[in-house]
Amino acid sequence: KRTLMLLVHIVAGRAVNRSLAWVAAHRLAPGASVTANFDDHSFLLALDKRTDTSESRLRSAFDPIEWNADLRAVLEKTDSLGRGFRAIAEVGQLMPRRTFRGQVSRKSSTWNGALLYKTFMAYEPDHPLVRETVRRTLEDDCDVETALQESTRIFLSPFEIYDLPRPSPFALPLFAAFNRETLTAQDPERSLDDYASRVYEDWA
Repeated sequence: KRTLMLLVHIVAGRAVNRSLAWVAAHRLAPGASVTANFDDHSFLLALDKRTDTSESRLRSAFDPIEWNADLRAVLEKTDSLGRGFRAIAEVGQLMPRRTFRGQVSRKSSTWNGALLYKTFMAYEPDHPLVRETVRRTLEDDCDVETALQESTRIFLSPFEIYDLPRPSPFALPLFAAFNRETLTAQDPERSLDDYASRVYEDWA
């Protein structure tokens, strides 16, 4: 399946770009699997080649109407809230950090946190610990208010769209990161450097 790489260059910080990437992916390809990557100055989406990325469609991805609700909907589909619930549940003394068997492993507590979160959402979605988990994730991890302001600014701004035959230099760190898990060399960082050098040579 052919892939369309969409880079949006926004100097807004990692948290804001993560939120923008998730909502844009949710709106551009509802129900589809989209790979997203982000850093302090850009976000990158790997979309199906058939995805409509016309200017009007791209602009609608940043429409501030229902933006917070769409971000919440995306979060419900990821494990971000489940992971965040672990720390909240520990503070609320729902999950022990230690048992008579010793320290609870991070892997085990993360799994238990996600399971507890799903249980609370199913049977007591308005529980204070659930509300705090959502608040903390939206405000602290996703900087939702700043992200909404940035989305509004983008929605109202003129767009500059370029169809490039090779990855933009701005996209290279994000593009290379997609390949990190596929690297099998003894020194992955060296392999990434070599990969980046090859892309730059092709670009030149």
